[in-house]
Amino acid sequence: MINYLELFNYVQKEIKEIDREKDHRIKIHKILNFISKTGWERVILKIINKSYEVLEVITNSTNNLYISAVNTKELIKQRKILTSNLVNKWAIGDFFYLPWYDSEARKIISNGLDSAVPVEAKKGLWHENDLLYTIIRHEEEPIALLILDKPTDGQAPTITKLNPISIFKNYIKEILINKRIIDNLVSYKNFISTIFKIGTDIVIETNSADNIVNINRAIENIFPVMSDKLINKNIEFLREFFLPEDFFLTFRKAKVTLKTQFSNFRYTRKGTNPIDLSVIFLPKIYLDKYNGMYIFICTTDVKFTSELNMLIGNFVTVMGERITTKTSYETRKDELYKWIMNKFNFKNMRLYEKKPDQDILICTHFQSEKYSYSSSEFNHPYNRNSLAANALLENEILILEKGQTHIRDIRRFWDKLETEASIAIPIINNENRKVVVTFDYQPGIFNLVPNNKLIIRFWALILSFFI
Repeated sequence: MINYLELFNYVQKEIKEIDREKDHRIKIHKILNFISKTGWERVILKIINKSYEVLEVITNSTNNLYISAVNTKELIKQRKILTSNLVNKWAIGDFFYLPWYDSEARKIISNGLDSAVPVEAKKGLWHENDLLYTIIRHEEEPIALLILDKPTDGQAPTITKLNPISIFKNYIKEILINKRIIDNLVSYKNFISTIFKIGTDIVIETNSADNIVNINRAIENIFPVMSDKLINKNIEFLREFFLPEDFFLTFRKAKVTLKTQFSNFRYTRKGTNPIDLSVIFLPKIYLDKYNGMYIFICTTDVKFTSELNMLIGNFVTVMGERITTKTSYETRKDELYKWIMNKFNFKNMRLYEKKPDQDILICTHFQSEKYSYSSSEFNHPYNRNSLAANALLENEILILEKGQTHIRDIRRFWDKLETEASIAIPIINNENRKVVVTFDYQPGIFNLVPNNKLIIRFWALILSFFI
């Protein structure tokens, strides 16, 4: 018999240690270990998105599941059912218990493949195909499934046995929500630092009350005012500088729709020459609610600014977590791949990931109109002989054209693909994950000029949310 009081006393002591951990995976892994001590050999957490695809799998063991193995069409369809009202009849407290002996439950568990009555499945005893899980939700949206498997006593679950686990469930939920908030904040910081490189003249940040909380000094080059005099002023105060009504209408539209809006106009101030301005209104979104605005006023070429519209719009879509359930992550990724390949005439895409415990770049996806090689043919060592590895090591977009020797690459790939030039773009580059994508291109057709580099950085930032 498990001594729950003793277990929870132990957990209370360990919680402080868990809170010190920065990696959410380590935190959750430790909690899953605690849950396993309540009598379960296997405890699995599947973090899902709005398309019911699994983003991460964390277990109490070291044998984690491969994401590709849990994102088949059949399993995505199954998760839609498991998070719907169709399973309410099998509710047991916070959990849902679908026993294999139940014909309806068996159809869901087996995706409709198994309808035979299993002789070995008995009520009251655990069957190896039984399914026991609870749904972790945030604002009614399912964000994870916590699955318990293989009870050590061999018995079917009871509400008494499951109730204590709710404490752990709530703690996991808190970790996941905090991770989501932190990811959003970090991504906004990355976005802001990137957009500064456009050559933006004025950057204005407002709060949820539309008061200016941050502004750079470049505003003094256009408006006759010291930047610090505008802090805490409402955005409407800018009317004193004869900004057109379209500026304020577009601001309000961005605020209401929570979507990026754009405005181009000619600004004229008495005694000065007219200036063509491009304005980007980027709503700050915190847990799906309006939290202020970033306003970027640019004197850069309007055509160039408009080229960023698709990328910035997609970025805010991701940040606002408004990914529709109709469009899967795989579809979004394919759209992004096609977009950049068409934009710059790129070809022969290779997506690589470095496993934490291996000095190898694994090619997880190869896409080409001309060739049909297996992705695994492009696996190669993670070292300075690889353009992709160099891009990660230097955390920079790198290009290499035939004949250049300052950066080497895998010669056999160039021969296989008849490559004349290649570009490597870091997508994710942190302690936990390293992902890079390479494309081939025709020298002279594509050049890594600053505008193109900026667009590629935006593209990489967006792609990172779907990998």
